[in-house]
Amino acid sequence: MQEDRLIHTALPAIDLERAKRFYAAKLGLTPETESPDMRDGLYYLCGGGTRFLVFPSPNAACGAHTHDLEKEGQRGHDGAEEGGVV
Repeated sequence: MQEDRLIHTALPAIDLERAKRFYAAKLGLTPETESPDMRDGLYYLCGGGTRFLVFPSPNAACGAHTHDLEKEGQRGHDGAEEGGVV
C-alpha cells in the first residue's frame, strides 16, 4: 500500500525566496539543499525520508489538472480509493 512507500512531490513557486520564508516561518522547515542562485529549486526533507521540491516557475499552481471526485460522483472511480486516494 501507499503508506509503506516514500512519497516525493514537486511544487511550483513564482517567488522562491518568498516560498522559502513561508516554509521556515509557518512550518519550521529549512531547505535540505539549495543551489546558490536557487535556479534548481529548494529541496526539503520531512519525516520518514519524504522529500519535496519547490521549483521556480513563471506560473502559479492552479490545480486545473485535478478533479473533484466527490462533486463528480466518482468516488472510488478507476480504483483510486483502493489505491489510497479518498
